Amino acid sequence: MLSSLSIWTVSLLIQTATAWEPRIVNGEMVRWNQVQIGFEINTDNAPSLSEQEVEEAIVAAASEWDGSTHDANTQLHYDGLSKKSGADLSDGTHIVSFDTTWNQDPSLLAITHVWSDSNHDIVHFDIEINADGVLWATTGDPNKHDLHNTMTHEFGHALGLEHSDDIEASMSSTTTMGELSKRDVHSDDIQGFVSLYPFQEENNTEQNDPSLPNEDNQSSGSNSGVDNALTPAAGGGGGSVGPVSLEKAGCTTQPYQITLWMMGFVALLPLRRR
Repeated sequence: MLSSLSIWTVSLLIQTATAWEPRIVNGEMVRWNQVQIGFEINTDNAPSLSEQEVEEAIVAAASEWDGSTHDANTQLHYDGLSKKSGADLSDGTHIVSFDTTWNQDPSLLAITHVWSDSNHDIVHFDIEINADGVLWATTGDPNKHDLHNTMTHEFGHALGLEHSDDIEASMSSTTTMGELSKRDVHSDDIQGFVSLYPFQEENNTEQNDPSLPNEDNQSSGSNSGVDNALTPAAGGGGGSVGPVSLEKAGCTTQPYQITLWMMGFVALLPLRRR
């Protein structure tokens, strides 16, 4: 018979092993219905970073979610530089860009906009990076936020993962300036990734079925009835027909926007992600 301490330990281990969370919409997990998910980068307006530094950091972050490495059936694919920016479902291009006129929560470092349809398929994402007073680095500067570290987290949101309760995971809701440890996906992140995109023969057939919606094969008329009671992303249009935005998945909050009643927690907690 297990003692109460042993039972608690087993329970803790189980919770830790399943700390990752999927994005749930209308009671269903949402995920991509395609193997290759392309994205482009706009390096304009990146504060104190060169085009090469930005490109290398973001591409490296995307490669952390390489399905061929983790035995998952989906992977992000870099399609090159772009001059597009912001969040816009209608342009058909997944863009990572910097925003120097940030009108989201000023405490957020970045925000991932994700759209899904009535079949519970993710059909689009855009990532906006806060360049309005946020200091970015790619070399582990302790006084700046690491771009690779943050972008690994944001690409996880783009794939359909929510925040993890495992503080070591890239999808954890916390980070600190100069942190590099979440550049690499944690075992908990990988477990969530593989669970959403299991590499099975039948999945290949499903994802290549032309009758199913994907980014190159959408029919807005078939998506009527989508729950539109969700926060629309900027420029997304929304409406009751066609894909609508999921709740925007924000990244790390900065320490400067903490209200007075929270100040007692600052010494104990790292920065919080929404």
